[in-house]
Amino acid sequence: MATGKMLPCSSDDLGLSSSSIAHVRTVITQTINDSDPQLVSQFVAFPQDASQLQHNQARFKAIAGFPSVAGVIGTTFRSSSVLSTTYNKEFKNFPGDPIILIDTHVVFDAHCKILYVVQKSVDQEILSEGGLKQIEGVLALAGYHLLGDSGYPCRQCLLTPYLRPLPGPQLNYNRALKKTRGVMRRGISQMKRRFPVLQADIKLKPERVSRIIVICAILHNICRDRNIPLPEGEDDDDGDDSDVKVKDEKMMDEENGPVESLPPSDLHYRLHFTDLHFK
Repeated sequence: MATGKMLPCSSDDLGLSSSSIAHVRTVITQTINDSDPQLVSQFVAFPQDASQLQHNQARFKAIAGFPSVAGVIGTTFRSSSVLSTTYNKEFKNFPGDPIILIDTHVVFDAHCKILYVVQKSVDQEILSEGGLKQIEGVLALAGYHLLGDSGYPCRQCLLTPYLRPLPGPQLNYNRALKKTRGVMRRGISQMKRRFPVLQADIKLKPERVSRIIVICAILHNICRDRNIPLPEGEDDDDGDDSDVKVKDEKMMDEENGPVESLPPSDLHYRLHFTDLHFK
Protein backbone atom coordinates (compact mmCIF):
# COMPACT_ATOMS: atom_id res chain seq x y z
CA MET A 1 0.00 0.00 0.00
CA ALA A 2 2.90 2.32 0.70
CA THR A 3 4.30 1.89 -2.81
CA GLY A 4 1.15 2.09 -4.88
CA LYS A 5 2.36 -0.99 -6.76
CA MET A 6 1.46 -3.66 -4.26
CA LEU A 7 1.84 -6.88 -6.22
CA PRO A 8 4.97 -6.24 -8.35
CA CYS A 9 7.03 -4.70 -5.54
CA SER A 10 6.02 -7.24 -2.89
CA SER A 11 6.61 -10.10 -5.31
CA ASP A 12 10.13 -8.89 -6.11
CA ASP A 13 11.00 -8.16 -2.47
CA LEU A 14 9.75 -11.44 -1.03
CA GLY A 15 10.44 -13.77 -3.92
CA LEU A 16 6.83 -14.94 -4.10
CA SER A 17 4.44 -15.05 -7.02
CA SER A 18 1.99 -12.21 -7.59
CA SER A 19 -0.92 -14.60 -7.07
CA SER A 20 0.43 -15.58 -3.63
CA ILE A 21 0.86 -11.94 -2.64
CA ALA A 22 -2.68 -11.19 -3.85
CA HIS A 23 -4.09 -14.05 -1.78
CA VAL A 24 -2.26 -12.94 1.39
CA ARG A 25 -3.39 -9.34 0.87
CA THR A 26 -7.01 -10.42 0.49
CA VAL A 27 -6.93 -12.65 3.59
CA ILE A 28 -5.33 -9.97 5.78
CA THR A 29 -7.59 -7.10 4.71
CA GLN A 30 -10.72 -9.23 5.00
CA THR A 31 -9.72 -10.57 8.42
CA ILE A 32 -9.05 -7.14 9.90
CA ASN A 33 -12.23 -5.62 8.47
CA ASP A 34 -14.70 -8.46 8.97
CA SER A 35 -13.45 -10.90 11.57
CA ASP A 36 -12.29 -8.50 14.26
CA PRO A 37 -14.24 -5.22 14.31
CA GLN A 38 -12.80 -4.47 17.75
CA LEU A 39 -9.37 -4.21 16.16
CA VAL A 40 -10.63 -1.51 13.83
CA SER A 41 -12.35 0.42 16.66
CA GLN A 42 -9.14 0.22 18.70
CA PHE A 43 -7.44 2.57 16.24
CA VAL A 44 -10.33 4.35 14.50
CA ALA A 45 -12.94 5.51 17.01
CA PHE A 46 -15.01 8.60 17.63
CA PRO A 47 -14.33 10.10 21.10
CA GLN A 48 -17.02 9.44 23.67
CA ASP A 49 -15.88 11.29 26.79
CA ALA A 50 -16.22 15.01 27.42
CA SER A 51 -12.51 15.67 27.98
CA GLN A 52 -11.53 14.34 24.56
CA LEU A 53 -14.27 16.30 22.83
CA GLN A 54 -13.33 19.48 24.72
CA HIS A 55 -9.66 19.13 23.77
CA ASN A 56 -10.54 18.56 20.15
CA GLN A 57 -12.94 21.49 19.87
CA ALA A 58 -10.34 23.79 21.44
CA ARG A 59 -7.83 22.81 18.75
CA PHE A 60 -10.39 23.41 16.02
CA LYS A 61 -11.44 26.77 17.46
CA ALA A 62 -7.82 27.92 17.44
CA ILE A 63 -7.75 27.56 13.64
CA ALA A 64 -10.39 30.12 12.68
CA GLY A 65 -12.56 30.76 15.71
CA PHE A 66 -15.26 28.25 14.75
CA PRO A 67 -16.66 26.93 18.07
CA SER A 68 -17.94 23.52 19.16
CA VAL A 69 -16.37 21.44 16.38
CA ALA A 70 -15.78 17.74 17.05
CA GLY A 71 -14.50 16.88 13.58
CA VAL A 72 -14.52 17.65 9.87
CA ILE A 73 -16.11 15.29 7.39
CA GLY A 74 -15.39 14.89 3.71
CA THR A 75 -15.69 12.47 0.82
CA THR A 76 -12.99 10.89 -1.30
CA PHE A 77 -13.66 8.79 -4.37
CA ARG A 78 -11.91 5.57 -5.21
CA SER A 79 -12.90 4.01 -8.53
CA SER A 80 -13.04 0.37 -9.52
CA SER A 81 -12.89 -1.19 -12.96
CA VAL A 82 -15.59 -3.70 -12.04
CA LEU A 83 -19.07 -2.88 -13.33
CA SER A 84 -22.22 -4.88 -12.63
CA THR A 85 -25.86 -4.27 -11.77
CA THR A 86 -25.23 -5.70 -8.30
CA TYR A 87 -22.55 -3.12 -7.52
CA ASN A 88 -24.53 -0.30 -9.14
CA LYS A 89 -27.24 -0.73 -6.51
CA GLU A 90 -24.77 -0.27 -3.66
CA PHE A 91 -22.13 2.07 -5.06
CA LYS A 92 -22.79 5.29 -6.93
CA ASN A 93 -21.86 5.69 -10.58
CA PHE A 94 -23.08 8.29 -13.04
CA PRO A 95 -25.17 7.59 -16.17
CA GLY A 96 -22.97 6.44 -19.03
CA ASP A 97 -19.91 6.22 -16.80
CA PRO A 98 -18.40 2.69 -16.68
CA ILE A 99 -16.46 3.48 -13.51
CA ILE A 100 -17.97 2.66 -10.13
CA LEU A 101 -17.36 5.41 -7.59
CA ILE A 102 -16.95 4.40 -3.98
CA ASP A 103 -17.80 7.25 -1.65
CA THR A 104 -15.56 7.04 1.40
CA HIS A 105 -16.67 9.44 4.12
CA VAL A 106 -13.86 10.28 6.52
CA VAL A 107 -14.01 12.28 9.77
CA PHE A 108 -10.75 13.88 10.94
CA ASP A 109 -9.95 15.48 14.27
CA ALA A 110 -7.83 18.62 14.59
CA HIS A 111 -4.65 16.50 14.63
CA CYS A 112 -5.53 14.91 11.26
CA LYS A 113 -6.35 11.61 12.94
CA ILE A 114 -9.25 9.63 11.54
CA LEU A 115 -12.21 9.35 13.90
CA TYR A 116 -14.60 7.59 11.56
CA VAL A 117 -14.58 6.04 8.09
CA VAL A 118 -17.57 4.62 6.25
CA GLN A 119 -18.57 3.80 2.69
CA LYS A 120 -21.91 5.19 1.57
CA SER A 121 -23.58 5.68 -1.80
CA VAL A 122 -24.29 9.42 -1.62
CA ASP A 123 -23.66 12.28 0.81
CA GLN A 124 -27.39 12.77 1.37
CA GLU A 125 -27.64 9.29 2.96
CA ILE A 126 -24.76 9.62 5.40
CA LEU A 127 -27.02 10.38 8.39
CA SER A 128 -29.47 7.59 7.63
CA GLU A 129 -29.40 3.82 7.44
CA GLY A 130 -26.56 3.56 9.94
CA GLY A 131 -23.85 5.87 8.61
CA LEU A 132 -22.98 8.55 11.15
CA LYS A 133 -26.32 8.06 12.87
CA GLN A 134 -24.58 6.12 15.61
CA ILE A 135 -22.47 9.13 16.67
CA GLU A 136 -25.18 11.72 16.09
CA GLY A 137 -26.41 11.15 19.64
CA VAL A 138 -22.95 11.83 21.07
CA LEU A 139 -22.73 15.12 19.18
CA ALA A 140 -26.24 16.24 20.16
CA LEU A 141 -25.74 15.41 23.84
CA ALA A 142 -22.41 17.23 24.06
CA GLY A 143 -23.45 20.18 21.88
CA TYR A 144 -20.75 19.64 19.26
CA HIS A 145 -20.84 19.50 15.48
CA LEU A 146 -19.16 18.08 12.42
CA LEU A 147 -18.28 20.47 9.59
CA GLY A 148 -19.12 19.32 6.08
CA ASP A 149 -19.15 20.80 2.59
CA SER A 150 -22.24 21.72 0.57
CA GLY A 151 -22.70 18.12 -0.55
CA TYR A 152 -23.92 17.16 2.91
CA PRO A 153 -27.37 17.99 4.30
CA CYS A 154 -27.28 20.67 6.98
CA ARG A 155 -28.20 19.23 10.36
CA GLN A 156 -27.93 20.45 13.93
CA CYS A 157 -24.99 18.06 14.35
CA LEU A 158 -23.53 18.63 10.86
CA LEU A 159 -23.02 22.23 9.82
CA THR A 160 -22.51 23.11 6.16
CA PRO A 161 -21.78 26.36 4.29
CA TYR A 162 -24.42 28.75 3.01
CA LEU A 163 -24.78 28.34 -0.75
CA ARG A 164 -25.52 32.06 -1.16
CA PRO A 165 -24.22 33.77 2.00
CA LEU A 166 -25.28 37.28 2.87
CA PRO A 167 -22.61 39.82 3.85
CA GLY A 168 -21.88 39.85 7.55
CA PRO A 169 -22.34 36.85 9.86
CA GLN A 170 -23.13 34.36 7.08
CA LEU A 171 -20.04 35.30 5.09
CA ASN A 172 -17.91 35.22 8.26
CA TYR A 173 -19.34 31.79 9.05
CA ASN A 174 -18.50 30.46 5.58
CA ARG A 175 -14.94 31.77 5.73
CA ALA A 176 -14.30 30.26 9.17
CA LEU A 177 -15.84 26.95 8.11
CA LYS A 178 -13.72 26.76 4.97
CA LYS A 179 -10.51 27.53 6.85
CA THR A 180 -11.32 25.01 9.59
CA ARG A 181 -12.07 22.35 7.00
CA GLY A 182 -8.51 22.75 5.74
CA VAL A 183 -7.77 19.95 8.22
CA MET A 184 -9.65 17.63 5.87
CA ARG A 185 -7.44 18.54 2.92
CA ARG A 186 -4.28 18.07 4.97
CA GLY A 187 -5.46 14.74 6.37
CA ILE A 188 -6.30 13.32 2.95
CA SER A 189 -2.99 14.61 1.58
CA GLN A 190 -1.07 12.91 4.39
CA MET A 191 -2.84 9.61 3.72
CA LYS A 192 -2.01 9.79 0.02
CA ARG A 193 1.64 10.45 0.79
CA ARG A 194 1.87 7.56 3.21
CA PHE A 195 -0.08 5.20 0.95
CA PRO A 196 0.35 6.02 -2.76
CA VAL A 197 -2.13 3.25 -3.55
CA LEU A 198 -4.78 5.86 -2.64
CA GLN A 199 -3.53 8.33 -5.24
CA ALA A 200 -4.88 6.43 -8.24
CA ASP A 201 -7.74 4.15 -9.14
CA ILE A 202 -7.66 0.84 -7.29
CA LYS A 203 -8.52 -1.84 -9.82
CA LEU A 204 -10.33 -4.20 -7.48
CA LYS A 205 -13.89 -5.09 -6.59
CA PRO A 206 -15.66 -2.37 -4.57
CA GLU A 207 -15.75 -4.34 -1.32
CA ARG A 208 -11.99 -4.93 -1.54
CA VAL A 209 -11.36 -1.25 -2.20
CA SER A 210 -13.36 -0.44 0.94
CA ARG A 211 -11.26 -2.85 3.01
CA ILE A 212 -8.01 -1.36 1.73
CA ILE A 213 -9.14 2.16 2.63
CA VAL A 214 -10.04 1.07 6.17
CA ILE A 215 -6.62 -0.60 6.55
CA CYS A 216 -4.93 2.62 5.39
CA ALA A 217 -6.99 4.56 7.95
CA ILE A 218 -5.80 2.27 10.76
CA LEU A 219 -2.16 2.52 9.70
CA HIS A 220 -2.43 6.30 9.29
CA ASN A 221 -3.67 6.69 12.88
CA ILE A 222 -0.89 4.45 14.18
CA CYS A 223 1.62 6.69 12.40
CA ARG A 224 0.05 9.78 13.94
CA ASP A 225 0.05 8.27 17.45
CA ARG A 226 3.72 7.29 17.16
CA ASN A 227 4.80 10.54 15.46
CA ILE A 228 6.14 8.67 12.45
CA PRO A 229 7.18 11.36 9.95
CA LEU A 230 5.68 11.60 6.51
CA PRO A 231 7.73 10.41 3.53
CA GLU A 232 9.89 13.11 2.04
CA GLY A 233 8.04 15.24 -0.46
CA GLU A 234 5.84 18.29 -0.65
CA ASP A 235 4.28 19.88 2.39
CA ASP A 236 1.21 17.98 3.56
CA ASP A 237 -0.99 21.04 2.96
CA ASP A 238 -0.57 20.74 -0.79
CA GLY A 239 -3.86 22.31 -1.77
CA ASP A 240 -4.86 19.19 -3.66
CA ASP A 241 -8.58 19.58 -4.20
CA SER A 242 -8.83 16.88 -6.87
CA ASP A 243 -11.46 14.94 -4.94
CA VAL A 244 -13.53 18.08 -4.47
CA LYS A 245 -13.19 18.93 -8.18
CA VAL A 246 -14.51 15.52 -9.18
CA LYS A 247 -17.51 16.04 -6.96
CA ASP A 248 -18.07 19.59 -8.21
CA GLU A 249 -17.96 18.58 -11.86
CA LYS A 250 -20.29 15.58 -11.59
CA MET A 251 -22.56 16.42 -8.67
CA MET A 252 -23.08 20.17 -8.88
CA ASP A 253 -26.74 19.88 -9.82
CA GLU A 254 -27.42 17.47 -6.95
CA GLU A 255 -25.62 19.62 -4.39
CA ASN A 256 -27.34 22.86 -5.37
CA GLY A 257 -30.75 21.20 -5.35
CA PRO A 258 -32.04 19.39 -2.28
CA VAL A 259 -29.42 20.46 0.24
CA GLU A 260 -31.19 23.70 1.19
CA SER A 261 -34.64 22.04 1.06
CA LEU A 262 -34.30 20.76 4.59
CA PRO A 263 -36.43 20.75 7.72
CA PRO A 264 -36.83 24.37 8.88
CA SER A 265 -35.56 23.46 12.35
CA ASP A 266 -32.11 22.56 10.96
CA LEU A 267 -31.84 25.72 8.86
CA HIS A 268 -33.09 27.87 11.76
CA TYR A 269 -30.50 26.27 14.02
CA ARG A 270 -27.72 27.21 11.58
CA LEU A 271 -29.03 30.78 11.34
CA HIS A 272 -29.15 31.10 15.13
CA PHE A 273 -25.67 29.58 15.47
CA THR A 274 -24.32 31.98 12.84
CA ASP A 275 -25.84 35.08 14.42
CA LEU A 276 -24.63 34.01 17.86
CA HIS A 277 -21.00 33.33 16.98
CA PHE A 278 -20.11 35.25 13.80
CA LYS A 279 -21.44 38.80 14.17
